[in-house]
Amino acid sequence: MTLRCIESAKGLFLVSNTFYELEIPIHNSFAKEDQVYSIGPLIPSDFLDTDCERFENKISTGFWTEEVECLSWLDKQHPKSVINIAFGSVAILNKKQLEEFALGLEATQRPFLWVLRCDLLNGEPAVLPSGFMERTKHLGCFVSWSPQLTVLSHPSIACFVTHCGWNSTLESITMGVPMICWPYFADQFIDRSFVVDEWRVGLALNANKKGIIEKDEVQETIERLLDGKEGAEIRERMSTLKNMARNVVREGGSSNINFRKFVNAMKTT
Repeated sequence: MTLRCIESAKGLFLVSNTFYELEIPIHNSFAKEDQVYSIGPLIPSDFLDTDCERFENKISTGFWTEEVECLSWLDKQHPKSVINIAFGSVAILNKKQLEEFALGLEATQRPFLWVLRCDLLNGEPAVLPSGFMERTKHLGCFVSWSPQLTVLSHPSIACFVTHCGWNSTLESITMGVPMICWPYFADQFIDRSFVVDEWRVGLALNANKKGIIEKDEVQETIERLLDGKEGAEIRERMSTLKNMARNVVREGGSSNINFRKFVNAMKTT
């Protein structure tokens, strides 16, 4: 949860999974007497250890059964080449939208790891365009659920097509992976605005007048992010945020200090 929709924490202890440097104006909008403690990113320390040799040894942070076999597939891909696609546990697509996205993805001719939930298509298993699986078998890896943090920390990942849930957004920042934003509901649209307009570490997929994100839009947005000057600038800004996110939880970092303040405040209450 971020702080942007909270007006006051007066009389309350508000602990948030964000960090000061990420949302400075919002943090500074609180009165001095408000007891606000941003202690994020709340990510297992294993994922912040750059010396860890094997990604699959890191602990799981999800509730769904994760298909870890995709990690072996990722090991075979070139560095920063794979498009990671995951829309969270709630988002639902219709048949037309799923078809347009799949065809746009195929048109990029880039390797991809796609989390296809069993209920992604209006509550039913996904039905992809005719011949898609055969045409992309040399490019794609499909799973029903992935170990997301482990995937995002893998060196082969180039970008993350995401629904912009706050956990996914913060995980992507901490792992330094640029985002392509496709929000589904509620605060995900606000998160997209911050990713695209405020932090400028991702791009948005834009729908046509009928509410469909067309295949050309999918292809062009992916290529904008992964090629050329614009993509390079986005990756540079994301690298800065990644370092920031990791530094705040270390000794002397803002989140580390806030956590200690929160503990001390609880002790004296």
